[in-house]
Amino acid sequence: MITACGRCNDTAQKRINIFISLDAREKAMRQRIIDSVLSKYDTAKINGCFLIAANGQPFYCKCFGYENRMDSIPLHPHSIFQLASVTKPFTAVAILQLYEQGKLRLQDRVIDYLPEFPFPYITIENLLNHTAGLLDYLNDYYLFRRYFPKKEIFDNQDLLELLIRYKHIFKPLHAPGLIHRYSNTGYALLALIIEKVSKLSYEEYMRRYIFEPCQMTQSFVTRNIYQCNPQGIVRPYKSYVCNPKEHYDFLDGVVGDKGIYSTVFDVLKFDQALYQGKLLNDTTLQRAFTPTRLKNGNTVRYGLGWRLDYHKQLGNVVYHRGFWNSYNPALIRYIDKYYTVIILHNNTLDYSCSAIIKDFVEVISKNWVTEPTISEPTFSK
Repeated sequence: MITACGRCNDTAQKRINIFISLDAREKAMRQRIIDSVLSKYDTAKINGCFLIAANGQPFYCKCFGYENRMDSIPLHPHSIFQLASVTKPFTAVAILQLYEQGKLRLQDRVIDYLPEFPFPYITIENLLNHTAGLLDYLNDYYLFRRYFPKKEIFDNQDLLELLIRYKHIFKPLHAPGLIHRYSNTGYALLALIIEKVSKLSYEEYMRRYIFEPCQMTQSFVTRNIYQCNPQGIVRPYKSYVCNPKEHYDFLDGVVGDKGIYSTVFDVLKFDQALYQGKLLNDTTLQRAFTPTRLKNGNTVRYGLGWRLDYHKQLGNVVYHRGFWNSYNPALIRYIDKYYTVIILHNNTLDYSCSAIIKDFVEVISKNWVTEPTISEPTFSK
């Protein structure tokens, strides 16, 4: 188990007391160093916002590119991006809130809430940690595409009905708990369970119990961004010249695995709310940040909605990244040292931020982490 994860209010207050607030000179120095990292890259190919925070205080936040290249509207820190699979930690938090309230158990079977679901032995926990064996309606698109109905928006209920109708085609690849296989389908089903248990739409649940407690005033869920059409939305595109409307997808109607739109500052509020106990208690977070143990005894570095890692200077890492419809965001939390890296990016020309993240981490660990890490992981690196 990861020994340092979510923090209760008392612990959060202690770390605030021991952390030296950054003065203007220190912030400027840090910004120059991070600028030097980005100077190695062709920022003309970058279309996104980069935020790095220590103890919840942003000391670097810069944006490169455009909200809408067609109209030459530049990006800024309040530009709204689709979070793609960074939505999954939010969905997991919602499920775990219902778990804390005693409204469901993680070992409950999916059929307890979705009675027509055709695979009776899959549990909620299997969906959360990607051990259900379900085919992925996005990554296995080549198989699903021939069965998708012809409609403008395909949603979660449509996906469930597809699994029911063609259960012989979409049957699980293995028994639950045997193998970890990432599946967007599982998180789409979790969104339906949230709706069934809470008697609220996924959109409304997120607004009431995630966004509002975190004061995430610019965040929302939508299945059709053209109907919503908010100011500040970052238009999806994959080249410099195409019409951005061509890159919306009828599968945007499925949420839970994706579908949240947010800003770098709002995502930081979510990050801090986890430390402060506003969303879940510390025991539940420890469970969410614990590696999955398979039936063969092996462990997988994925918890309940979070990928897990360990850095020799920064300690335990909980994170998620995403890629959907040209958006490729990342939320990376160094929970032993209270550093947070948030990148909301619209992947022009398939430009990857992986190398940039690696360089950011190297700079943070070399320049601003001096004390030894106390906790050690119990899972293999």
